Amino acid sequence: MKNVSGIRLTLPDFQGKDFTYEVYPVYEKDWFSLNIALDAADFIATAAIEVKPPVCFHIGIAKKWQYLFDFKRYFDLLIGFEFRF
Repeated sequence: MKNVSGIRLTLPDFQGKDFTYEVYPVYEKDWFSLNIALDAADFIATAAIEVKPPVCFHIGIAKKWQYLFDFKRYFDLLIGFEFRF
């Protein structure tokens, strides 16, 4: 479990708000990982790149569970960081 904090941008209007999610690694290889968050309200997936230890850069998507397969609604864009100690 990893604690990721950053900004969540809603598309297409680019309104930002801060977030903190606990993500779980699904795949890890050297400096790269794929992660998901088990949140009751949102589906969250991120890809992480280890920039320089202990900092990891995350970029990902988020969408409400009830709109997950509604393709007329956009995903939100997640940009965040994680500090590993």
